[in-house]
Amino acid sequence: MRALWSNSDCRLLDLGERVLQVELCSPDMVLTSLTLDGLQAALDELQNERWSGLVVSSAGPHFGLGASLPTLWENFEKGQWDLLEARGKRFHSIHLALAQHPKPVVAAVRGYALGGGCELALHCHSVLAQPDARL
Repeated sequence: MRALWSNSDCRLLDLGERVLQVELCSPDMVLTSLTLDGLQAALDELQNERWSGLVVSSAGPHFGLGASLPTLWENFEKGQWDLLEARGKRFHSIHLALAQHPKPVVAAVRGYALGGGCELALHCHSVLAQPDARL
């Protein structure tokens, strides 16, 4: 397994066998703008003919616990409506790109997949769930 790209909340890995993996690793297992950056990097890299598919997984005990509510609440309190709308549109466009991608996209789910984490898993072509998965 070789790292191709990373930030503090996400990393993109070469699993071998022409398969990419985007591994969510935000501290609270929430979806952040950095997580979306990682998903976008994975979609961009998946365009390369060298890759045959993508696995979306988590480095922590849970697949994803939804959006970062403190961040959204801060935007709400400050009346940053344009920023909230832009975040929502970006979240939605990345999920649609995963769902409509011609190459297979598989969610490897364990633990909880709540809110945006569940949406992320359900926009993948297939979900491989561990016995402890809760969608």
